[in-house]
Amino acid sequence: MDLGLKGKKAFISGATRGIGKACVEEFAKEGAAVALFARDEKLCSEVLADLEKRYPDNTFVMVIADLGLNEGVKKAVDDAAKALGGLDIVVNAAGGSKRGGLGAVSHDEWMRRLDAKPLGLMAVCEAALPYLEKSDHARIINLSGLHGKEPVPWAAMAGAINAATHGFSKSLAGSLGPKGITVNVVTPGFTSGRRFDELIEITAKERGLSEKDAEAWLRELVPLGEPVDAEDVAGAVVYLASKRGKMITGTEIKVDGGRSKHI
Repeated sequence: MDLGLKGKKAFISGATRGIGKACVEEFAKEGAAVALFARDEKLCSEVLADLEKRYPDNTFVMVIADLGLNEGVKKAVDDAAKALGGLDIVVNAAGGSKRGGLGAVSHDEWMRRLDAKPLGLMAVCEAALPYLEKSDHARIINLSGLHGKEPVPWAAMAGAINAATHGFSKSLAGSLGPKGITVNVVTPGFTSGRRFDELIEITAKERGLSEKDAEAWLRELVPLGEPVDAEDVAGAVVYLASKRGKMITGTEIKVDGGRSKHI
């Protein structure tokens, strides 16, 4: 299936690890030009070199900055747009949260995390908007988390960060729709790899279980019985970014193996 992404220009945050890196890979397979946005210059250089070796006909650039409402983000977006000759697609895959309820996470940690997401996500969208307005294939895809719709006591930060991401994305879809720009959210469930391994360890300690039993308990929460792969999530992102997704905006696609309970 031709997704119409060959030659399109994509800006992807969180591009060196996990879902962000998987998104870079999927866009590269579709022939898109990609700007990798990250804060770790050494790691980003390594990822970039590997991509250039495997996709010699593609265009890749890297831009380095910390997320937040500051000039570093705007400069990164401007540099990426200048290097690629514009922007068509923005994927906000960076940002995370720290486990714990009120009082369990320091004020400084709250501010640091919020500065990256949702505030940094907003800063990227704001900086990219002038370029997206010039595109005839403009897409924004924001990565969120299930606790934004299903808050739980042990993940207050995740609830706040991701609820804000959902609210901002829905609002943005309404305001940018008349300009032909779609805005959507992709929400992963448990995702295989480093984070799922960490979750097994945390769950084992919290519930007094062996790590084997903790993993089994977590898998039972997912109707399909296993965590999703980053590539599964990236596939949904690429679909929304494609020509097939041109009439989808203001919505959420959950890639969670059926774990979420909300309608």
